[in-house]
Amino acid sequence: MNRVKPTRFTPLRSLVRAAALASAIALAGLFLAAPASAFAEPGDGLDQILDPNQAQGSGQVVLDRGHVDFGPTLNTGEWIIQIHDDTASPSYWRNLEDVVLKVSDAAMLQVPDAPAYAFLGQAPGSEVWVVPQAQKPDVVWAGWNTQEPNVLGSLKLGTTLTVLGWRDRAT
Repeated sequence: MNRVKPTRFTPLRSLVRAAALASAIALAGLFLAAPASAFAEPGDGLDQILDPNQAQGSGQVVLDRGHVDFGPTLNTGEWIIQIHDDTASPSYWRNLEDVVLKVSDAAMLQVPDAPAYAFLGQAPGSEVWVVPQAQKPDVVWAGWNTQEPNVLGSLKLGTTLTVLGWRDRAT
């Protein structure tokens, strides 16, 4: 089997790649998953309450398992994108430059031999690292949210998050 060779990761590059891979896999999952409701139903146990004064994490961390979310916050007094680190209790908001999301070999899958997966840019049968849509032991479970209470209080009709591009710090 062809293995994708690892490259040197910086925190920003790792986050961007993890977010891009999670988005690609989420789209790919649409081809595999049976139809299901995309919205939480009342009483389904998916309600999440975040503390508006939740602590800011400090120091650099490598997160390789457990749940994290990428999303906007206002808890620092300005609009910024942060990582909501739910890998331990208590959870923290962390600055992007302080976080590396490490996707372990436990996340490896083979690219199916189907045209729907051509967007991955990998040959069928190639091994790729997949950030799953559902939590899997020993794999970081990355998502996104707009649930920070200060953000929720300032939005009336929802929000759209668009990644316009990124810079590779290594170049």
